[in-house]
Amino acid sequence: MLLDSSKSMSLQDVPGSRLGSARNWLKDEVFPACPAGLNRTLFTFNEALQPLAQVDSASPTGRVTALGSALQHLLAVGGDQPLAGVILCSDGIE
Repeated sequence: MLLDSSKSMSLQDVPGSRLGSARNWLKDEVFPACPAGLNRTLFTFNEALQPLAQVDSASPTGRVTALGSALQHLLAVGGDQPLAGVILCSDGIE
């Protein structure tokens, strides 16, 4: 799961900011719908891809939304299980 942490995610044009809305959507809708046993790995991305221990610890401080680079780095991370999919939370700005 990729969570955009660029500055534009701090805009409050939706309740609680764009980042807050993305966090709530992940916690309220996505996490409960994930099948048991699915390895959910969280990352933030802006200029770089960074592991994210808790969804609430993300902060909107990045200068750009480097989506292509984030996806390339995600594919290089590897893991115990093959990548089954990507859930992307971004406003697509910056």
